[in-house]
Amino acid sequence: PGPEEPEQAPPLPDYVPGPEHADDEIVVED
Repeated sequence: PGPEEPEQAPPLPDYVPGPEHADDEIVVED
């Protein structure tokens, strides 16, 4: 395996872990 092919898969663009993403889910409760 080379540096261009990491063992772990890259994060999905649809899923963005962070305060902004969490706020989006909490908005439903609001």
